[in-house]
Amino acid sequence: MVIIYGSSGARSDRVVWALEEAECDYEFRKLNFRTGEHRQEPFLSINPGGKVPALLDGDLTITESTAIVSYVGRKYSKFQLVPEGDLAKQAAYDQWTSFLITELEQPLWSIGKHKFALPAEWRIAEMLNTAAKEFAVAAALLAGHLDGRDFMLGDQFTMVDVIAADTLHWARRFAQPLNSDVLESYADRMFTRPARKRAADKGTVSTKG
Repeated sequence: MVIIYGSSGARSDRVVWALEEAECDYEFRKLNFRTGEHRQEPFLSINPGGKVPALLDGDLTITESTAIVSYVGRKYSKFQLVPEGDLAKQAAYDQWTSFLITELEQPLWSIGKHKFALPAEWRIAEMLNTAAKEFAVAAALLAGHLDGRDFMLGDQFTMVDVIAADTLHWARRFAQPLNSDVLESYADRMFTRPARKRAADKGTVSTKG
């Protein structure tokens, strides 16, 4: 059975959602951030960086949420959650995965770090306004791409939709306006998927936002 280490509201949300989409049996092991479990053994032996998610599948250990999500999609290929065989679709999948992490999520995480995650003496208040503007630019680009599309890659749901919708959920939790009916509608549709609802019912993903 696959084991996933995480915490509700963290990037492990997208991994749990992906596992539900793939109908994979898994065990969720919650780490208590307040007590610093993620910075202590035995978890540091699994991920020396002390961050979640981390996935264990037999002898294989994977960290970094997008790598895990794509691994799950490829392993359970019968669901066609990651493009196979078509180089153009594979490139689009990789392109948008990179965009979501480096352009859309990055400013949100900057907001999180300078609001609560970093030690108080490291936080820079001016970063909040800059990051909000960066997010708005990336969100507008994403809205333009999704306009007229049901999913990130057109008419088929893939794991990049998990990453996109989960990142938009971050934005809502961080009170960052999406400024787009396209994005609002897309996020709402993704979060009504049965797999996301199953994860929410199990209490393994955040429902706030």
